[in-house]
Amino acid sequence: MIVDVKRRGNRVSVILDDDTGRMEISLFSEAFQEFRHLLVKDEIVVISGGLRYDEFIGSWTINAKNVLHIDRVIESRAKSMILSLAPNGQGEQLLVKLHDLLLPFREGSCDVSVRYVGDSATARLSLGPEWAVRPSRELRDKLTELLGNNNVRLLYAPGREIM
Repeated sequence: MIVDVKRRGNRVSVILDDDTGRMEISLFSEAFQEFRHLLVKDEIVVISGGLRYDEFIGSWTINAKNVLHIDRVIESRAKSMILSLAPNGQGEQLLVKLHDLLLPFREGSCDVSVRYVGDSATARLSLGPEWAVRPSRELRDKLTELLGNNNVRLLYAPGREIM
């Protein structure tokens, strides 16, 4: 991925090119100063603004209004989190670890439910509104470490405003 920055008057253009396509993000100088820490190589961001095809340069251009890090978007859009637990002999010990891990992340707006997969039964339990969390990168990483890959799933609300 190539990131190139060009200045024209009070406008700054950030050009993204990964050899499969090219996108130009155009910002006013003040907006560029506000978001420049996010507009770097290998950073995943969500850009809102007007999209148009520029015939002169032969590529798509976004007149950016806002730039957010993908983790902020995930936190604002996640409606619920489903945790799959297979105790594998850990049972109560695993539940204590899960409790201790979730506790500092409570008071968010993302509901949590647990999908318990036992030897002879499967159940899905909602933890209730007092256990709603903020699904930060730190929490998601810790849950994945505790429960394993593919055992932490987020569901999103399509209507929630992200920017």
